[in-house]
Amino acid sequence: MKRMVSVFALVAMMLSTAVTASARWDGGFRCSPALGFSGTTATCAATVVADESSARISATMTLYRIHANGKRTTAATWSNLTGTGRLDVSRTVKVESGTKYQLVISGTVTDSNGSHTISAVKTATCP
Repeated sequence: MKRMVSVFALVAMMLSTAVTASARWDGGFRCSPALGFSGTTATCAATVVADESSARISATMTLYRIHANGKRTTAATWSNLTGTGRLDVSRTVKVESGTKYQLVISGTVTDSNGSHTISAVKTATCP
């Protein structure tokens, strides 16, 4: 039940208009980050879907804390995230209430047309 509530909260945060997101890609794939909060636990998630089921996906996901002066510091990093055709990743980390965070996923998708850069950002404030 607790996990279901957390998943529901994450989906609600993904659909929230108060959260900003941007993504960049140069190949046939989608890169979708999600950043949600349950109390002082952040759920950092991302999905990368390649156009080719045999495409190799390699990524790093980093959560940054954004300070009042605009400076970013690393709150958590998850590297060596890999998948074939699709990458689904979800990690949790403790954060501070009232603080703004930015989730960045970056990496490459390698398919029959070569190697493509992936980069996507999601920003939200822990309530």
